[in-house]
Amino acid sequence: MNDWIKPVIVFGIIILVLVVGAIAIKFYYFSDDPLVELGIVEETEEKAPIHVTQFSSHRTKDEAARAVEIHSNKYPDLFRSSDLKVFRVELDSGTWYRVLLPTETRTQSEALCNTIKSRGGDCLVLSFN
Repeated sequence: MNDWIKPVIVFGIIILVLVVGAIAIKFYYFSDDPLVELGIVEETEEKAPIHVTQFSSHRTKDEAARAVEIHSNKYPDLFRSSDLKVFRVELDSGTWYRVLLPTETRTQSEALCNTIKSRGGDCLVLSFN
């Protein structure tokens, strides 16, 4: 191989990585909905609301992970640990990790929360549009 070919190939790979990285950063940080921008899904006027039951909120990801195990062990007949999701939320008070269970309807979230409360637990129902 000629001496000049290797540097050209390496330079080309570096440029490719930088371009792909810049595109990824653009979609991650500056896109309202990357799937719409990429044409994977169509943008609609109305978005379906998202309903969740929130079980707890924690300052660290590790605390939230422990809470997932505690909640799933406390209520094994209602859900498994794989059903619970941990979502990071940035608030004025800092970063919080919420332990949530998404449901299809608000009624399902309310019924689950009422069951948890009847067993001495605590939760709240949230809906997002």
